[in-house]
Amino acid sequence: MTIQVRTYQALTLFLQEACGAGIPGQSPTAIVEWQRTLDKYQAKKNGDVVNAIVESLECRETLLKLSSEIGLANDSNLRAALRTDEEWIMKLLMSTFNVEEDVLLLEGESAQCFLDVAQDVMSPTPCLIFTRF
Repeated sequence: MTIQVRTYQALTLFLQEACGAGIPGQSPTAIVEWQRTLDKYQAKKNGDVVNAIVESLECRETLLKLSSEIGLANDSNLRAALRTDEEWIMKLLMSTFNVEEDVLLLEGESAQCFLDVAQDVMSPTPCLIFTRF
């Protein structure tokens, strides 16, 4: 039986709570659309550990772009949620050393995403990623 793993739960929850509380200056239509995106990520399971790490890069980028649209990119609570999630991904990454075979089978874009995530969460300043947007 394969364990299903989710990534960026804390960040998704933080953004859901922010949308639920209402965002000053934003239309209700925009908030509903953001909430739908967040609900999709909250319900998504990335699969096994290796696939979860690979798919986490796209999830992270989407959620951080959304946080910028909402106006929360520099919020300290967002950074705390991101730090919590990246610590979890670091633990997932460390667990892959026990399933090294699965990692070695990655090719192309999946292999590159895996390495990008490893580099991002192991960098000394993993929360300073907002320059991509």
